[in-house]
Amino acid sequence: MVSTSLPLAEAAHQRGDLVAAKQLYGRALEEDEHSADALYGLGTIALQQKDTDNAQELLAKACAIQPEAADIAFNYAVCLDSAGDHDRAVIEALRAAELAANDEYFSNTICQLLLKLDQAKAVLLLKSKHKHHQTSSRILQAKAYGFLGEWDKAVSLLRALSAASRNNPKICRELSIAAGRLRDYPLAIDSYRRYMALISPEAHDYLKLADLYLIARDINNSSEQLLLAASSGATSAEYHVLKARLARLNGDRQLARASSEKALGLQPSNGQAWSVRIETAELEELRNLIERINTGVDYDAISEHHKVLIHYALADAHQRLGEQTEAFARLKTANALQKSILHAKQADYNFTQSEHKTDNSIKHFLKIFSQASARPGHPTPIFIVGMPRSGTTLMERLLSQLEDVTAGGENEVMGFLATQYRIDVNKRHSPLPASMTSEQWGEIAQQYYARAPVSNQYLVDKLPHNFNHVGMILSLFPGAKVIQMRRDPRDVCLSIYSHSFPDGHNYASDFDSLAHAFKLSRQLMDHWAQLAPDRVLDVNYESLAANPSAEGRKVVEFCGLQWSDRCLEFYKNPGASFTFSEMQVREAISTKRIGRWKEYEKELGEMFSALTKHGLL
Repeated sequence: MVSTSLPLAEAAHQRGDLVAAKQLYGRALEEDEHSADALYGLGTIALQQKDTDNAQELLAKACAIQPEAADIAFNYAVCLDSAGDHDRAVIEALRAAELAANDEYFSNTICQLLLKLDQAKAVLLLKSKHKHHQTSSRILQAKAYGFLGEWDKAVSLLRALSAASRNNPKICRELSIAAGRLRDYPLAIDSYRRYMALISPEAHDYLKLADLYLIARDINNSSEQLLLAASSGATSAEYHVLKARLARLNGDRQLARASSEKALGLQPSNGQAWSVRIETAELEELRNLIERINTGVDYDAISEHHKVLIHYALADAHQRLGEQTEAFARLKTANALQKSILHAKQADYNFTQSEHKTDNSIKHFLKIFSQASARPGHPTPIFIVGMPRSGTTLMERLLSQLEDVTAGGENEVMGFLATQYRIDVNKRHSPLPASMTSEQWGEIAQQYYARAPVSNQYLVDKLPHNFNHVGMILSLFPGAKVIQMRRDPRDVCLSIYSHSFPDGHNYASDFDSLAHAFKLSRQLMDHWAQLAPDRVLDVNYESLAANPSAEGRKVVEFCGLQWSDRCLEFYKNPGASFTFSEMQVREAISTKRIGRWKEYEKELGEMFSALTKHGLL
C-alpha cells in the first residue's frame, strides 16, 4: 500500500517543521510498519534532537529493511559516532561510501566523516578506486594525506589544484594549512594572503594569519595582523592567547599574564592560556593556580590537545614548587595522552623506519661529494645541531653576539629542502648524492638563500634535527661549519619528556622511543664528526657550562670568527626566543641545569632501562 503520509512527512521535514514531520512519519509507520523511509525519517529527527538511543534503534531497523540505501547507512554511522561506538561507525561509514561511490558529491560528504573517524587510508583508496576527479574530491585526498602525516604529497596535490584554479579560496586555504605543516612558511603565508584577498576577511581570519606569522617567527607581521583582528572586533579567547604568546616572546611577562587571564576568563580550560599563565607566574602564585586548575577545569569537556597542555603546565608548576613526585605523575599523564593522539592519527614512532632513514643518510654520504660553488653576496651558514634540549639555543645566543653574525633561529628551510630532494630522487628527477654536480647542489643552495635572506656575513641556523642532513649541508655550502651539541642523555631525555613537542617529534612521549631516537642521533653525529673533522665540531654542553670562556673561544675560532667577551653576555640582550629555552637564555651560563635528572631519580627507572637497552648508559 502506498503511504499518503510519507510525502507530507518528508515535506515537513525539509521545511524544518520537526513536530509535524514526526507525527506524519509515525502515521506512515502505522500505514506500513516496514517503511524504511519512515524509520529513517524518525531516526534522523531523533539524531537532530540528540536523542541518540532512539535514533540508533530506528536507523538500525531502517538499515535492516533497506541495506542498499547509502543515506540510511551514512546517518546510522553518524549516530553510532555520536554514541561513541567508533568501530561500528567505521563499518557503516565504509559501507555507505561503497554504496554511494557513483555519487561523487555524496561520497565526499561520507569521506568527511571517514576522516573524522581516522580512516584517511580508506578515503585515499576509495577516491583512487572510483576515479573521482572533482576539485572537492582532490581536496579531500590532500586532507587524507595530511591526516597520515604525508604533507609533502598534500602540498604537491594542492599546488597542482592551485595552479589550475588560483581564485578558489578553499584551495588557497587548504594549501596554506598543508604548507604550514610541511614548514614551508613562505608558501603557507602567500597562500593564506591569497585566500584572504578572495574573501571578506573577518576577525578570525586575521587571527589565523597572525598565528601563522608567529609560527613562522615573524613577530612584527604577527603583531600587525593581531591589531587588524582587534580592529575587526576580535575579543575571543584565541585573540587573548595570541596576545599573551607575543608578549611572552617579547619578554613582557606582565602583559602575558594579563592576556592569558583574559583568555581564561572566556575559556577556563584553554590549555595554551594555562601554559603561558603558569610559565610566566611568580613562585608565590603557583599554589593558587594549581588549585584553580584542579577545581575549575572540566577535563571531560575539552579536547585531548588542551588536556595535554594543562598537564604539562601543572607538571611545570609542581616542579618549580619542588614537588617532583606530583610533577612526574602529571608528565606521565601528559605523555600518555600525547601518545594516544599520535596513535589515533597513525603517526606513532616507527623504530624500523627511523633506523632505515639513518642508515640511508650514512650510506649516501660516505664522503663529501661534489660541492656547490661559493656564492658571493650570500652569508656563510653556521649550523648548530643536536637533540632538542642539548644546548643549541645557548650556542646560538653565544655566537650571535658577534658582529656580522645573524641569529636565524630554528630555521625549517634545510629540512624542507632535504625532504624535497628525497622526493625528487624517488621520482628520478634528481640523481643520488654521488652523482650530483656542483651546479645541481648550487640550485638547491640558492633555494635556501631565497628563504633565508640575510645581509650579514654569517647566519646561524640552529634547527636541532638538522643533524639528519649534515652530509647534504656540507655539499651545499662549501664554507659552512657545523656545531654538534652533545649532552648527558639522562638530562636530554627527561627534558624532552617534560615538554609538549609537535607531531614531528613523535619519539618524545615514550622513554623507549626517546632513547632509540637519541641513539640514532648519536650514530649520525659520530659519522659526520669522522667524515669532516675540519668542518664539524662536537661541543659538550657540560664542558661549555663549566668553562664557557675556553669552550666558547674554541667554537668561535673554529668558525673563523674573532672572539669577544660579549659572547658570554647574551643574557643582557636575549631578544625573542621561540624555543623552550627562552627563560634560560635570559640568564648567564651556569652549571645549575647539569644533572637535573637526579631530582627525579626515584621516578626514572623506565628511562634508565631504556637508555641501557639502547647502549646509552
